[in-house]
Amino acid sequence: MVAKKSSFWGGFPCVRCGYCCKKATCSIGLTHGAGQTDCIFLVGNKPGEYSCLLVDKKMYPQIKMHLGINSGCCEPLNTDRKKVLERNTHGTI
Repeated sequence: MVAKKSSFWGGFPCVRCGYCCKKATCSIGLTHGAGQTDCIFLVGNKPGEYSCLLVDKKMYPQIKMHLGINSGCCEPLNTDRKKVLERNTHGTI
């Protein structure tokens, strides 16, 4: 299966793996007390189910596009994304 590139960031479609928020906390997260990595506002039980609590709770929905949330992955070394795609392909999600 070949993934189609998303149009906004030029990467591949977002699979909610949480990679971005684990690697670097956004300015909104930092303002609300999160550390530099592993943002405390990243919620979900496992890669493929993650989302941002700040955006989900409608605190900052306007920032969603600015941060690129759900815009797609442009990180070629994102192993979390690859694991989600493998689970989806094998039907274990």
